[in-house]
This record gives sequence, C-alpha cells and structure tokens, in this order.
Amino acid sequence: MTARRVVVCEVQVPFVRGGAEALVRELVRQLRARGHTVDRVALPFKWYPKDEILTHAAAWRLLDLSSSNGQPIDAVIATKFPSYFVRHPAKVTWLIHQYRAAYELCGTAYSDFTHTEIDVGLRDRLITLDREMLGESRQLFTISRLTSARLEKYNGIAAEPLYHPSRLAPRLHPGPSGGYLLSVGRIESIKRVDLAIRAMRHVDPPLRLIVVGEGTQLVIGPDGVLKDCQVTGAGDVTVHGSFFEREKPGITGVRKLVVSAKGAMISSVVQATDGTVFGFEPGCRLRVKISGAR
Repeated sequence: MTARRVVVCEVQVPFVRGGAEALVRELVRQLRARGHTVDRVALPFKWYPKDEILTHAAAWRLLDLSSSNGQPIDAVIATKFPSYFVRHPAKVTWLIHQYRAAYELCGTAYSDFTHTEIDVGLRDRLITLDREMLGESRQLFTISRLTSARLEKYNGIAAEPLYHPSRLAPRLHPGPSGGYLLSVGRIESIKRVDLAIRAMRHVDPPLRLIVVGEGTQLVIGPDGVLKDCQVTGAGDVTVHGSFFEREKPGITGVRKLVVSAKGAMISSVVQATDGTVFGFEPGCRLRVKISGAR
C-alpha cells in the first residue's frame, strides 16, 4: 500500500468533546499506524444565530487543502457538517451527521427551525447545498445504517454504512453480566439518556443502570426513576422524577442540581470544586447530605 498524505477534517465546538471528536482522533491514529502521513484540520462551529450556519459552511468552502508547505495533499476525509463543504479533487466523506436541526429534528424540541419563510428558505438551502457538497465526494460513507437512511430520504443520496469500532473494544471480553446496564456517551438531552432512565421503572431489582459520560445536562423526567446509581460530572442535573443513590456519594461534581416541585431525591452530594448551585423547589421531597469538594 502506497503511503499517502491525508488531512482529516474536524468540526469543533470549543470546549465540547464527544463521540465525533473521539472518532476523528482514532481515525488519525489508525491511518498513521498504517504508514500514512496524516494531520487533523479543525474549524470552530457556531450555529446561532442561524445566519451563522451558512457563514461557517462558507469558511470550509474557502479553504485550499490541495497542498501544504509546497507538497500535495493526496486526500481529505470530511466528517460532519459543514466539513464536507471543503474543496478537494479526492474528497472522501465519512459522514457522522448533517445539521440535524434542519432535517429529522425539525419540528421537535431539539430544533429551533420554525415554519417561518426565513427558516423554511434556510432549511431548503441547506438541503440543496448538502446534496451538492456531498455529491462531490469521490467516496461516501456514513457511520450507521440510520445515517444512510436519512441521507437517502432527505437528499436522495446513497451511502455505504461503515461502522467504527468502539474505543472500548480491546477491553471488552465475555463474562458475567454484573447485574447492570451500562450507558456510555455524552450526557445531553438530545442523546435521550432519559429513555433509559424512564425504562428502569419497569425493571425488577437488582438490575441497575450505570450512566457514564461527560456533558452539560441530565434530566430525569416526571415519570423517570433513577435508582441505585451514581452520577459524576461537571454538568447540570435536573430531577422532575426520582433519584435514589446506591452507594455514597450519589452525585459528585455537578455544576447545578435542581429538584422540581414534584421531584424526589435520596442522595449524598459532593459539590464541584467551584461549588454547586442548588435549586430545591417547594414541594420536592428530599433526604440530601451535601459536602464540599474532595
């Protein structure tokens, strides 16, 4: 196999790290391990106000990645919106996702697109541009069958799903179940961790749920019950349902903890290094022990 000079294009929201960032870095590592000369090019992305979306897409389009330091770049690998707007004769796209607020999330609580003339026009423009920019790819893959199905549905483009191995794969091995369900990922409301939490009310003990990840928000809905659990992280926790710890401390290091009027909590809480903001609404049921950061 001939060694090539490759640039992997990454879209970076400053101070946010998740699965997309892990995928890009692992891709760079694997390509280097196979003898290629690889570097990562990242541009920041801001999606608000919505006028910024096309501006940031244009920034990728204006890049010249045909060569660097007088030497040609053999290929670029684009990942998620809007990195695939980049120009290169040997552009390969491994699509993580498009700008989902303009696609299947439109009309839901996870999208700020409305049915105004301006928003409809912007959404139509994004769909048209995606079709053109992705159509330039010499090869086009997605990270899942679901992503391929969305691409086919909204843009009329076929793409082969190419699944990436989990970073935990080398550490996985057969063994006893351990009596728990494990959810690993960035903890955001759009990731729908709440569905797993709500489902636990229908599970017989001693089976428990362990949620692991970094993020900004964990919300337990009104009918959600998170029991026999521990939460560690620097985000926000909002309890409209019930939270019961299994081992002390149940919650460690969160930035903000809110229990609404109908919420219930039995837990010890270790505050974040800079302190934790607490909000306990009248009517909530509490048995809470709060201590300083360790």
